[in-house]
Amino acid sequence: MQDVIDKYGSCRTSDLTLMLYFQERLKHNYPLYIPGGRVNFNATENIVATEYKTNPWTAGNCN
Repeated sequence: MQDVIDKYGSCRTSDLTLMLYFQERLKHNYPLYIPGGRVNFNATENIVATEYKTNPWTAGNCN
C-alpha cells in the first residue's frame, strides 16, 4: 500500500491505474516476504485461501 501512496498519493489518477499498479507491486513483493508465495488475480481453480502461520523463531512447522 505504501508504494501506491508514494507514487500516486499527491496526484490524480484513475482507479484502474491504481489497481494495476497495486497488483503489480503485490505480485513483486509478496514472494519477498513469503518464501514460495505467489499472487494470482485470475485463478480458475476453486482453492480455499489459508492463513499463513509462523512462529517467533522460524517460518513453517507451526503446529
